[in-house]
Amino acid sequence: MAEQLIVLGNGFDLSTQADPNDANSNLKTSYTAFINRKFPTNTDTWTLIELARKHYAEHLTSDFPPEKEDKIILDRINAWYWIMFIGRDSRELNWSDVEKQMYDHLTNGLIEQIASDSLGEMITKKSFQESPNDHKKVARLLFDKFRNEWFSKRKNPPSTVTAEVVRDWLYASLNELERDFEDYLNGIIQPNTGGGPSARFFEPTYKDKLTSRFVKPSYELLTKIVNEDLTDPNRIGDPGYNILNFNYTNLYDNRYWALPMCEKYDSPVRSPENALNVHGLMYVREKGVEARNTSHIIFGIDRENINPTDNNFVFTKTYRTLYGNADEHQIFQQNHSNVFDKENIKVIKFFGHSLGNADYSYFQQMFDYFDLYNNDDLKLIFYFRKYDGRPVNDFVKIQTNQVINLIDTYGKTLSNEAHGKNLLTRLQMLKRISIKQLHWNDVN
Repeated sequence: MAEQLIVLGNGFDLSTQADPNDANSNLKTSYTAFINRKFPTNTDTWTLIELARKHYAEHLTSDFPPEKEDKIILDRINAWYWIMFIGRDSRELNWSDVEKQMYDHLTNGLIEQIASDSLGEMITKKSFQESPNDHKKVARLLFDKFRNEWFSKRKNPPSTVTAEVVRDWLYASLNELERDFEDYLNGIIQPNTGGGPSARFFEPTYKDKLTSRFVKPSYELLTKIVNEDLTDPNRIGDPGYNILNFNYTNLYDNRYWALPMCEKYDSPVRSPENALNVHGLMYVREKGVEARNTSHIIFGIDRENINPTDNNFVFTKTYRTLYGNADEHQIFQQNHSNVFDKENIKVIKFFGHSLGNADYSYFQQMFDYFDLYNNDDLKLIFYFRKYDGRPVNDFVKIQTNQVINLIDTYGKTLSNEAHGKNLLTRLQMLKRISIKQLHWNDVN
């Protein structure tokens, strides 16, 4: 019986340290770590990328790139990488920033602009100087990139480019980005196995469970979270719990991974009763097994203000998770039992999630299901970890602002406007919401 629902974000993986005494030994699943591995700064490719960024930022009139070999290199770079490279320092983003950029560009007419025959004339040097926003830079860059691929790499392509064609091109490019990240995850979790991603899904019937140096710290961190603030501290036996995981990993799950004994606790916590990786579960790399030409994890945007008939809808997490779970595709083969045990769950614990807009629809559905306003037996606990040298109060402020924004945004959806306005106050007065530091390999 599950008494807790544990909500995990990218901060959980980032807090999983192979060596508890070495903060740099963590599971580097951040966007920054990924992009630094994919595009090291001390390479000719990155030098060309910087030139391209300058070209499209200033809309230079000279031919670019100057050499044919350079053009070949740049043509191989995925459209979505370019979206992330243009604008602010792309190496300092986090995944919620990436998803926000996806949403902003798509909802500002990116598909339609790329499909427009007149875009090249519309975006003039003067307009760039007057309003050099990132949407124009990205649209012009991808306008050029798409037409180069469409007209030079196909025999007798149609002269008219439709928005649907551009949509499908961007969708295929997004799949490619996802496969890149899935390969990257395999490389850091199982660096010595070789080969490409496995063509088999995780299965509980494996005779030999998988190993990784990150399994034990992941398991111990989860045990710490589960054992914090137990609803009944005098209980006998392990507390049951479910997991709603926004990561692409499940290193804590003993159905797949060879879990060690948890040395820090007398009574190790069992694996979750039910678990759901919301956005898919990475393949395990297995030597000698060919990869399928698909991704098994997704990046996407929230569906807010996006109509199902809109070309942008296929990029929403709503569409992509439903598509991925379809019987014909079965991209997300995993335990699909309901993690929302309404009858038994008394506390929802959050750790490592930025609570950003890209995942808001999931939280709204969850709070609706549990009837957050009226369910006086339900508590929300938001944990944070001090992971660098800043004062603890800095982390408290960040977490507090994120929680206030989440609860306030949800309150506006309640049919009773007065209930919505006083939701946070109600949760505080009834001691049903709290923000707490989780002391786990803290950085002083």
